[in-house]
Amino acid sequence: MPLYRVENLDFSYGEDPVLKGINLTIEEGDFVGILGPNGSGKSTLLKVMSGLLQPKKGRVFLGENEVHKIPPGERARQLGVVPQETYLDFPFMLEEVVAMGRYPHLGWWGNLRYKDMEIVEEALSTTGLLELRHRSIHQLSGGERQRGIIARALAQNPRVLLLDEPVSNLDIKYQQGIFELLLKLNRREGLTIILISHDLNLASQYCKDLILLDRGQLKAKGSSEEVLTPENISQVYQVEVDVEKWSPLEKPRINLRPPKEENKTQKGEEAWKIHLVGGGGSAWRLLKRLNAAGHDLTIGVVNEGDTDSEGARELKIPCVREIPFNHISGEKLDQALEMMLKADLVVVTEVPFGRGNIGNLEMALRALKKGKKVFVIEGENMENRDFTGGEALKIWEEMKENGARDISPRELEQILKEGA
Repeated sequence: MPLYRVENLDFSYGEDPVLKGINLTIEEGDFVGILGPNGSGKSTLLKVMSGLLQPKKGRVFLGENEVHKIPPGERARQLGVVPQETYLDFPFMLEEVVAMGRYPHLGWWGNLRYKDMEIVEEALSTTGLLELRHRSIHQLSGGERQRGIIARALAQNPRVLLLDEPVSNLDIKYQQGIFELLLKLNRREGLTIILISHDLNLASQYCKDLILLDRGQLKAKGSSEEVLTPENISQVYQVEVDVEKWSPLEKPRINLRPPKEENKTQKGEEAWKIHLVGGGGSAWRLLKRLNAAGHDLTIGVVNEGDTDSEGARELKIPCVREIPFNHISGEKLDQALEMMLKADLVVVTEVPFGRGNIGNLEMALRALKKGKKVFVIEGENMENRDFTGGEALKIWEEMKENGARDISPRELEQILKEGA
């Protein structure tokens, strides 16, 4: 029986489909790379496979059980997850961070036993970090910190390691180091590894099998020779490449061809830099359409885990995020204002405003007064979206007095297209 079975998987954020009809199997001990351009559904697929997201249609099995139905504690004992971004606000020692991976195995009182500390020490040793165990996580280099997060996942003693772009933002030395570590874990420990990579050549060199996604659909699955063909890459990435065998590994290596003169786009002349104010999924559809049109986007402040936040992460769009159920902090609002002031225009989507997020509207007003163009996707009347006792409506009226326009998404796209 395969370790993973994905059967007729569909997933969407709101009404917008992200994954469509995915079918695949992964065997125990495989080393699999998930490839595809921004917005193709890679991170969403990994989250569904981790049980973090539930399929809208179809099923995902880990062994004999549907993965999202496995109790969280048991799931954490089987799956080690290394996310794309890891937030550690407190200066924990590296050993303490790695010990967090033992949580699913602890007893009622949650105390670390001698056996647990042995496993933590082994994870540190395996990742080459034992001598740094008492150093603050904030004092480590990017490569050391990433190995520390992998060590935390290894301390769970998982069957599978799921990694979302584990070498993004690392220089080439640390990229090689992380992939060599993963290869060692796969070959010596028999650990099943499934990772997302934007680097086709690294994935080709290290992964046993590759999965190529194209706009939420499975384009190809198999060896690097079967997947990384000029035809597949041209169709999925919209670029022309040469594929050669690289000695001594005899693995496909991708080389970009210079673009033909007649195929050069005019996006540089037409693209706008746009900041969106969203939340609760109100910006996701517009975010997706504007990104597809080639515009340079930012968004925020939105809650971590919100549909708009996850959509921005999927599309690799810079986003200011806040902890859910908190009022937006002044620091986050300052970051959002900075994005607004760098944009050509600010678009406020059809988001309800309460005490927690009214700061977004205040920042849009400040940007407007500093000379930025501001559009509001009016949709449902502002009175029906104001849960601040009239404060949001008052700010909106002041915005209109200062030149903000309420328009439909279609009108916005037409304005952008015409460069008006």
